[in-house]
Amino acid sequence: MSQENLPDLSKLELPDLEKKTNISALICGICCLVIGIVLFFVQSVAGNIALQYFIIIIGIVLVCFGAYQMIAKSRRWYYKKTGSPVTSREYYYTADDFASLKAAVNAKNFEALKKIKTQGSSNVRLNIVTAKDKGYAAMQLFRYQPFEFKPEDDVVVLEGSDVLSLLNVFQK
Repeated sequence: MSQENLPDLSKLELPDLEKKTNISALICGICCLVIGIVLFFVQSVAGNIALQYFIIIIGIVLVCFGAYQMIAKSRRWYYKKTGSPVTSREYYYTADDFASLKAAVNAKNFEALKKIKTQGSSNVRLNIVTAKDKGYAAMQLFRYQPFEFKPEDDVVVLEGSDVLSLLNVFQK
């Protein structure tokens, strides 16, 4: 249900968010790549053939992990005001709950939102984007129409105490 960088974030058109380079992931990726490449050359001096194969496997894993870090994790969404990274979550609901869900989201009625049961997977989806420092949240309601989820309403932006109230609704 939870992912750090859902593709929908770019479609939400949130002016309060920006995508920046994640320096720690970039440095980790470069280090893993370098160590993996060095291991390919070092394996030839190992005396035991089993040790050579083990070093090659470790080198392949490090190169793959480093490439993944550099490609997939080197860019991340941040909240502009505080520089806090954001995460996105998806919650699914039944079509029968759509009207009450839409009313609760638009009115920012967190008690009504708490009463609506989530489903494992369904044709109504609520995306919630929250900053790690809990100073910002945005939510948007989607409905599945043939072949993709399409937005059903505008993005609702929350700040301050509303963010904590929203997080309390979905706290497990």
